[in-house]
Amino acid sequence: MPFVTQGKTNWKFLLIVIILAVIVGGVALSYRYWFPSKEVETSKTKPSEEKTIKATEEKICSFPQEILDYSEKSIGWRKDQHYQVRDKNCLFLSPNIIVFNTQVVYNSQVDKQYGCVDDFSGKISPDGKHFAYIAIKDGSVDFNDKCKGSKYVAVLDNQAGKIYDDIGDLTFSPDSQHFAYVAKNEAKYSIVLDNKEDKSYNDVYGPVFSPDSQKLAFVARESGQLGKYFVVFDGQIGKKYDHIGELIFSSDNQHFAFVACEGIQQKKCFPVIDGQEGKKYDNLIYYLTFSPDSQHFAYVAKIGDKYFTVLDGQEGKKYSDVRYLVFSPDSNQFAYSAIQEGKHFVVLDNQEMEKKYSDYVYKTTLSSDAKHIAYAACEGIYNCFIVLDNQEGKKYSGFWDLAFSSDNQFLTYGALSGNDIYYITQSVNRF
Repeated sequence: MPFVTQGKTNWKFLLIVIILAVIVGGVALSYRYWFPSKEVETSKTKPSEEKTIKATEEKICSFPQEILDYSEKSIGWRKDQHYQVRDKNCLFLSPNIIVFNTQVVYNSQVDKQYGCVDDFSGKISPDGKHFAYIAIKDGSVDFNDKCKGSKYVAVLDNQAGKIYDDIGDLTFSPDSQHFAYVAKNEAKYSIVLDNKEDKSYNDVYGPVFSPDSQKLAFVARESGQLGKYFVVFDGQIGKKYDHIGELIFSSDNQHFAFVACEGIQQKKCFPVIDGQEGKKYDNLIYYLTFSPDSQHFAYVAKIGDKYFTVLDGQEGKKYSDVRYLVFSPDSNQFAYSAIQEGKHFVVLDNQEMEKKYSDYVYKTTLSSDAKHIAYAACEGIYNCFIVLDNQEGKKYSGFWDLAFSSDNQFLTYGALSGNDIYYITQSVNRF
């Protein structure tokens, strides 16, 4: 139908065109409203590469000036190796000065009770309320900045115990209500539990409490048994072996395991779980680990020059080294640190993580919802950072106590930066 007919305007045709235009335009607008293009939607939801992790730093303590002064005067003495942190409480040690939080609890220039202290011996109880260390009454500091002497005492909350010829392995129970250590007296060793001496043996080491703090196990050796070692578990002596390594309880207190070895020249080592001996290997095995639900058991073994995990009896891939085994809170995931061709990385459920580093990878932590993984990595000394879901965080000198919150929304950890110690709360989500 022509718009102009015989020199006159065709108004009927014009009206039809206008109506059609309104209908088509309305349909188009409705389509864009209800079905936006993929390009627009993607631009709204795609995370930006510049988005960062939100984190808060709470400074809980700083190295005391007295410790810093000692560090500056001593050759090879590193302050970062001489502190303990538990539940936001800090213990700093040098051979002549000890500081708990901000209080100087020992100063050899003022307190003449001890000659010096073992600055590697400091311990804080799990609840952060108690501290302990080893002091040497007749001690003096040698040219290697070590406190040496012959009369040792264990000091708990500034209260000294009995004097012995040597002391080691200071240990708090998980509930912080018990304190134990190994003491030597006239060539005999014994466990001292809550200031009470146990039976004496030719050697004693490695005391460990059960998770419920009700039982204590340790390794001992008696004379007349060709140097054989055995585990003393809740007062009962176990089978004798040529060597015994680390001891471990399951989290439900129902299982107990340790490393045992037979032979001196041709050593064969194996795990012993609830009295049952496992597969034997030619080298010592390490990192015994129960899952949180106590249903799985893992450790590191070695064949030749290669290390590998053994999880519920199944051997994993072989690497130059394997360390720091960990299960997820629900016990369904398993991870560890591995080294291959000089690179350090995390292996999660038999899959190697993409990120690899030149130095340590440690403190791997898994969230309970199986969605997040975090660990500490280092590229050289004092150049360390947290890697959360493959994203590297701020650099610090070192870390401890990595943990996801119960709702998996935050990652918390302790960190050392310069002379300051921080407690970090880091959002798992990006902003």
